[in-house]
Amino acid sequence: MSADDPLQAFFDADPTPAIDRRFETEVMAKVAARRFLIEFGLRLLAGLAVATALLLAAPALLAALETHADSLSLVGGVIAVVGVLAFAGQFLTVRGVNLPRLIRF
Repeated sequence: MSADDPLQAFFDADPTPAIDRRFETEVMAKVAARRFLIEFGLRLLAGLAVATALLLAAPALLAALETHADSLSLVGGVIAVVGVLAFAGQFLTVRGVNLPRLIRF
């Protein structure tokens, strides 16, 4: 190999790679954008599923409301339970589930 061999110069160079902050920033921005789109798509899909379920359940709820107008507590209870479940699902989707680790002695 000659003295100006690029391969030998590469091996003789400092083993610590240079840090390119611009490249890191661009890559992290692309990763964040991709994660945002995936998360947005999943939330949109979940919202559409909930809306579809409510639209499908609306005739049954309206029929129950018309036939049992005097006992609104039952329908109100069902709506409250559905609302609590929807809120819990949204809460778990947004916050995630962080179960504590069991520390064994």
